[in-house]
Amino acid sequence: LHLMESAGRSAPEVDRFLARLSQVESGIANHLQARRKGRQALVVVLYGDVANIEEAVRAATRASISRAHLKSLPNRLPSKGGVSGWLQSAAQASGASEVYLLWDEFGKHLERLVREGASDRMLEVQELAEAFTRMEAPHCTLAIFLHQAFAQYARSLPIAVRNEWAKVEGRFRSISFVDDSQEVYGLIAQLSAAEAPGLCRAPEVARALAKTARKA
Repeated sequence: LHLMESAGRSAPEVDRFLARLSQVESGIANHLQARRKGRQALVVVLYGDVANIEEAVRAATRASISRAHLKSLPNRLPSKGGVSGWLQSAAQASGASEVYLLWDEFGKHLERLVREGASDRMLEVQELAEAFTRMEAPHCTLAIFLHQAFAQYARSLPIAVRNEWAKVEGRFRSISFVDDSQEVYGLIAQLSAAEAPGLCRAPEVARALAKTARKA
């Protein structure tokens, strides 16, 4: 969030983070630093179960504009209709060059749809995903974050509903994250060496930590 909203209140924190990152992974730090130049991102963040997607998006959009010090929106904002149309108009009015709609803990939303027998409301998410693929200017990205696949949340639903949910899942490109303990310990060792180079040697510490991880 802070990396994408690199202007406004987040700028000092991002600068400090990139300075520390450059001591460990200078290539990544340089890439992120270059990416910040000339870009103003509107980052709309939703979390967990959302009862009204349109209202939540509007509130989160105004919060992002405030954080990033973008241009304030007028009281009445004309749009092409729907959540995506309003969001596109908001981005253009605020001067944002790109839009990110990030929905964290999306699984909680799915769990409520299953629990309340409102699985047909997945159509809202499908329409949102389809609208984002059609939006050209500014560049827009919709990302949802889950702990497991759609099918796991829908396993108690009738097969016809599960098939419909699979179609919605197909609108997204899946990126799986698997925590590699050895890699994490290695990064910790490298960061420790960068912070206090006279106290430890990163390669030796990384190997020792990785060996401990394998035993665990």
